[in-house]
Amino acid sequence: MKNEKKHICSKESLSNKVLSDTITMMDARIAHMEDTILDYRDILVKLVKQGNRVTKVLKELQIDLEHITSEEYSYDINEAHLIIDKEIESSKFKNIKELINEYMEKHQDLKEFEKELKKHKDDITPGQVGES
Repeated sequence: MKNEKKHICSKESLSNKVLSDTITMMDARIAHMEDTILDYRDILVKLVKQGNRVTKVLKELQIDLEHITSEEYSYDINEAHLIIDKEIESSKFKNIKELINEYMEKHQDLKEFEKELKKHKDDITPGQVGES
């Protein structure tokens, strides 16, 4: 009988240990979830503030647009889209042109570097870094 009680006690102590570990792990997870919720709350507050600022700017813009009469800017919406599309295309071409110019400059620099390397090819020692 005593052996059975010791065996039962050891099972109970083992289950208490497992239960204690599980509760500790759950507590850590809950604490992590609380921290995450606080982080999300901070982000949400920032987003609401940003949304309020955007709304304020849009209201100011709307007030400014109300002062402009339609006679001053009387053109078709389709014409406005065409003008905007042309501006976008010109900005795209400008960006592409800048990229090409940058590439050509780097290509020219690379050619000059290759020429310098050819001039000093005999002075270069493989595996040597820095001045000796």
